[in-house]
Amino acid sequence: MSMVSASIPGARASLANPKSGSLNVSGPKVVPPVPVVGSVASPGAHPNQGLNTSPAPAAPVSLRNVRLSMTQRWFGIALGKRLSTVSCEHLNSRRVQAPAPPANFRPSMFATAPSKMIRVVWIVLAWTAGLAGAVAALTQLYGDAWKQQGVALLNDQIKGELVVQDVDLSWWNGFPNISVDLWEASLTLPASSDTLLAATRIGVEMDVWTLWDNRPELSSLTWSGGHLQVAEMPDGSWNLSSMLNATPEDSEAELRLDRVVLEDVQVDAQFRDGRLWHGQLREVDASQQGRGHWSWDVRASKVQLPHPDAPALRPLDVEAEGQLTWSDDTGWASRGTGSLSGLGVVWNASQRPNQPPEVDVASTLTQAKLEGILVEVPWRDMGRFGHAVKLDATFRNGSWQATWNAPEADFQLAPGFTGLTMSLQGECGGRGTLRQSRDGLTWEVTEGTVQGPGWKLAGSASPHIAGGVAFLGGGDLDMSTPLLAWWPEVPAWLTSAWPAAGTAHAEGTAQWAPGMVLPELDGVASLDAWMGTFEGAPYQLSCPDIQAQKGLLHAETLDVQWSGNDATVRLRNLDFVQAIRGGALEGELDIAARALHADPWITWLSSGEPGSQAVLLPPGSALAVSLASDRLLWGALECTDVRTQARVQHDRCKLLSVGLRGLEGEAQVEGSLKPGRAGWALTLRGAAEDVSLPLLFETYGNFDQALLRHEHLGGAVSLAGNLGMSWTLDGSWQPDQFTASVETSIDHGQLRGLEVFDDVADYLDAHRLMAPLVDPDDLRSRLADVAFNPVSQRLDVSQNVVRLPKTTIQSSAMNVSIEGDYHFDEVMDYTLGFALRDLRASASDNVGVMEDDGLGNQFFLNMSGPLDAPVYRYDREAAKEHRRNAIDEEKARLLNALKGGPDVSEDAPSTPAQDIQPEEKGSLLGRKNRGDRRNQNKQDNLLNPDDEDYL
Repeated sequence: MSMVSASIPGARASLANPKSGSLNVSGPKVVPPVPVVGSVASPGAHPNQGLNTSPAPAAPVSLRNVRLSMTQRWFGIALGKRLSTVSCEHLNSRRVQAPAPPANFRPSMFATAPSKMIRVVWIVLAWTAGLAGAVAALTQLYGDAWKQQGVALLNDQIKGELVVQDVDLSWWNGFPNISVDLWEASLTLPASSDTLLAATRIGVEMDVWTLWDNRPELSSLTWSGGHLQVAEMPDGSWNLSSMLNATPEDSEAELRLDRVVLEDVQVDAQFRDGRLWHGQLREVDASQQGRGHWSWDVRASKVQLPHPDAPALRPLDVEAEGQLTWSDDTGWASRGTGSLSGLGVVWNASQRPNQPPEVDVASTLTQAKLEGILVEVPWRDMGRFGHAVKLDATFRNGSWQATWNAPEADFQLAPGFTGLTMSLQGECGGRGTLRQSRDGLTWEVTEGTVQGPGWKLAGSASPHIAGGVAFLGGGDLDMSTPLLAWWPEVPAWLTSAWPAAGTAHAEGTAQWAPGMVLPELDGVASLDAWMGTFEGAPYQLSCPDIQAQKGLLHAETLDVQWSGNDATVRLRNLDFVQAIRGGALEGELDIAARALHADPWITWLSSGEPGSQAVLLPPGSALAVSLASDRLLWGALECTDVRTQARVQHDRCKLLSVGLRGLEGEAQVEGSLKPGRAGWALTLRGAAEDVSLPLLFETYGNFDQALLRHEHLGGAVSLAGNLGMSWTLDGSWQPDQFTASVETSIDHGQLRGLEVFDDVADYLDAHRLMAPLVDPDDLRSRLADVAFNPVSQRLDVSQNVVRLPKTTIQSSAMNVSIEGDYHFDEVMDYTLGFALRDLRASASDNVGVMEDDGLGNQFFLNMSGPLDAPVYRYDREAAKEHRRNAIDEEKARLLNALKGGPDVSEDAPSTPAQDIQPEEKGSLLGRKNRGDRRNQNKQDNLLNPDDEDYL
C-alpha cells in the first residue's frame, strides 16, 4: 500500500540479455517494440485500428522468451463453441410430438424448472468460455505490446535496478485481467549493493479494457516466493520508501491498484536499534474495496519479534484479517482480527497526519496460550491458573494502558513459590489495569477475590510508595482451617495454641514494602469465639472490635477465658507493629478481671527458654499496665479487690501501686523489678494490716514446719517495712539475697495447745535448780491456752537468717521474753526468759511472797537445733546479761535519786498470774524432788549468792 503511494523519481525497465530475457531497471524509461505481432498504434488510437502488420524495425531488446500456449489461448473459445453446438444438436434431435394432456390437466409452475435451469447453466458456461476465448485471442494478438505496457507501468512505480530472468504473459493467472509475470526478479536500491527484494514471480495484472484505451491500469500485484529485506533508516524512515516512485504526469499508465497478493515471501526486518524481526509470509491478500479503503488477509509462520522491553517469544504462526482506510487529509485507520499461535487478537488502529498512531488491542489470555508463545515462562514453577483473562490495551502518545478482567477460576500455587509446605489452591478472580508511561510502569487491581477452604480475601491493590503493595479490602478466616500445616518450621507453642474453632474478620488497608516483617495495618477486625488449648488448658477468646490506626492497636473489649482466668482486656495506642519489627513497645494495657489465677501464668513463664539478659521489652519501650480483679488465686492464697498500677520498660517494671484484700486483712505496697546480681531483683515497700495469723499459716502450709502450726495461733498481725529478693534468669529464687526490715505488731494473740510448752514444762521439772519451784502439771494447764496483749517488734532478715530482738510477751499465763535467730535451713536458736513468780503455782508459799526486785528473778531457757527436734538447755549467758542490765538500770535509778531527780522507779511488769489465787498446796521446799538429791550440795541452794544460778 505504501509502495503505491510513495513519490520518488522514476526508472525504466529493459531486457538486458536478449537471449535470456533478463530485464534491467535503470536510466530513462524505454518501451521496447513488439517484434512478433507488430507495434502498438499511436497513443489514443483504438486497439482495433492502426495495426501495422509489417515486421517491426529492429529493437535493442528481443522478447524471445515470451511463452504462450496455443491450447491455453484457444481453449476457452473452442470449449464455448463446442458446448453451444452440442446443446443445439441435442435439443433438435429430441423434438418429437408429445401426447395431448388430459382434459383436467393443470400445468404446474415447476413443471419446466429443470429444463430452464439446464439452459441457464449452459448459457453461463458458453458466455464464460466465449469470454475466455476472446481474451486468449487478444492475448495472442497483442501479447508483446501488453507486456511492454505492463513493464512500463511497473517502471513508473519503482526505482533502482530490477533484474528479471524471464517475462511472460498469461490471461489465466488474473482472468479476466491480463497478467505480466516477471520470473526470478530482484531489486537493488540506488547507491546500494544490497538486494531489497527477490521474487520467484511478480505478476502485474492490468485491466483488459483499459488496454484498449492505451492507458493501462495496474489493478493487481502478485508476489510469489523470494524474500524481502526491510531496514529502518537512522532518520526513522524505512528503506521501502526508497524504491517507490510517484506516477509521472506524462505516463500513459494509471495506477489503480485494487489488489496485492504475496505468497511464501521471507521477510527480514532490521530496526535502527539493532533488533531483527523474521517471518515467512505464507499468504497476504489485500484488496481495495473503494478509493482509500482496503481489506486484507495475512497468513505468516515462524515470525520472530524480539524486543528488549518484552519477554522473548517463540517463532509465531500469525493469521490476521482486517480493513484499512487511507486518506491524505484524515490519515489512516485500521481494524481487524488476528491470531498469534492460537492467541486471538482484535485491534483498532488509526493515525492522523503529523500525529502519533493510536492503537486499541483486545485479546483473551490463558496460561496455556501464553506458555505456547513465551520462550521463558516466569511462572513455570509458580503454579497453575485456569483463567481466561480478557485484555484490552490502548497505545497513545508513546505510552500504553491495559485493562484486564479475569473471571473467577481455579488456581494452584506451588510450595516453591509460596514457601509453604503444600500447594495453596482455591479460586480467584478480579480486574485491574497496567500503565506504561514516561514515569515507568504502574499497575492496579481495582477488584479482586482470592478464596480457599475456610478463608477469603477480597479488595483492591496498588503499588506502595516504597516499592511494595498497598491493599484495601477485607478478609475472613475460619480458625478451624489447618493453616499451620502449610507453614514450615512452625513453633511448637504456636501449633498447640492455634484455635480449633472460631472465625476472624478484618477490613481496611494494609501496606507492605520489602524488608517489612508485618504490613502497616489501618482498619478494623473482629474475633468471634476463638477456642483452643494453651498450656494444656482450654481457652476462649472474643473481641468484637479491634482497630488499627497508623500502626497503633485499639481494643475495648477483648474477652479472655483460660485456666480459671476470666478477664476483659482493653488496649490503647499499643504499637505492636513497631515491637514486632524490633522497635519499642508503647501503649496502655487495662485488665478488668472477674477472676485471676496466677499459677498458670507462672508455669507458662517458667516453661520457656531462659534469656541471656534481664530484659522485659525492646529498648525504649514504655507500657502502662492497669490491673483490677475481683478475685485473685495464687496457690492457696485468695485475695479480693486487687488493684495494680505498673509501668513496664525495657529492663524494669515499676509497681506504682498494689492494693489487695486477703487473709482478713489488706495490704498496700509499691516497688520495682529490675536487673540484679543474680538476674532479677525485686524490692517492695509497704504495709499489711490485720492479717489473720491462723489463715496466714494455714494458707502457706505452716511454712513447711511443724513447731508452730495454724491450729496453735490466734490473732492478727500487721506489718510495715521493706523487702528485697532476687531470682536468676531461669527463675530460681536466691535465698541468700533475701533481705527484710519489718516492723510487726500482733493484736489479740493467742496460743492454743502448743507442744513446745509441754517440752518446756518437762525440762523445768527435770532441771535440778528449777524442779523445787515448778509444778509441771499446773504449768501445762496454764500454758494450754495463752492469750497475750499486743506485741510489737522489728524483724531483720539477711544472709539466710531471721533475727528477732528481745521481745517481752505479756500473756494471760506469764510474761515471757524471747530473742534469737532462725536460719533458712530450718535451724533455730532462741532464748526464752521466764519470771520465777510466773513459773510457780502461786506468788507465795511457805517461804513467803516472792517479789521481783528487778535484779534477776528470771530463768532463761535456750531452745536450739532443728525445728522438728529442738534441744533445751539453761542459758547462763543470758542470765548473766540480764543481771548486768538490771544492776546498771538500778544504779542509774539511784544516781538519779541522789541528784534530786524525779523518782524513776519502775514497777515490775504486772502479769495476769499475780491476780490468780492458787489452791492451797504444800511448801515448794517440802515437795518431792524428782531430781537426784544424792549429789545436792551447797550449790543447789538457789538463794546462795555465790552460785552462778543465783536468781
